[in-house]
Amino acid sequence: MVVPFYMLIRTRIGESKNVVHETLKIEGVKVSHSVMGNYDVILYAEGKDLEDVRRIRDAVFEISGITITETVVHA
Repeated sequence: MVVPFYMLIRTRIGESKNVVHETLKIEGVKVSHSVMGNYDVILYAEGKDLEDVRRIRDAVFEISGITITETVVHA
């Protein structure tokens, strides 16, 4: 079973491109974009199950420059 989800990420000023670069290194992250609006980065990822979603989310949390995230699992 594949669990698709998005992460909406706010970064410190000037960190969005680095965050995009680093998130793309994480297994399961398919797309990561720097955007303008309420969030600075939006990524799409696929986990094998909810535990894998947690693994990916936790790996994103480790990236320097991130201030706030919101995870949205596809229904």
